[in-house]
Amino acid sequence: MTKKEKYLDLLERVGWTFVQAFGAFFLLKVTDAVVLDWLAVLYGALLAGGIATVKCLVAFRIGNTDSAAMPETQPPNPEV
Repeated sequence: MTKKEKYLDLLERVGWTFVQAFGAFFLLKVTDAVVLDWLAVLYGALLAGGIATVKCLVAFRIGNTDSAAMPETQPPNPEV
């Protein structure tokens, strides 16, 4: 995997983490389950994206060197 592909993988993971967290905070806000203002919704989603970014950068160093995934993602060898 090229360096460009690795960072595109990182961007996809971080982007989807942000969208998912924003959706969760948005639902909490619109249902009044928790009293939040829009800035808190945005900050919560940005925090989740930041944590995902750190996790991906750590994975580049100590996880799977071919992607932003922490564990090895290669399928097991069926001949073993």
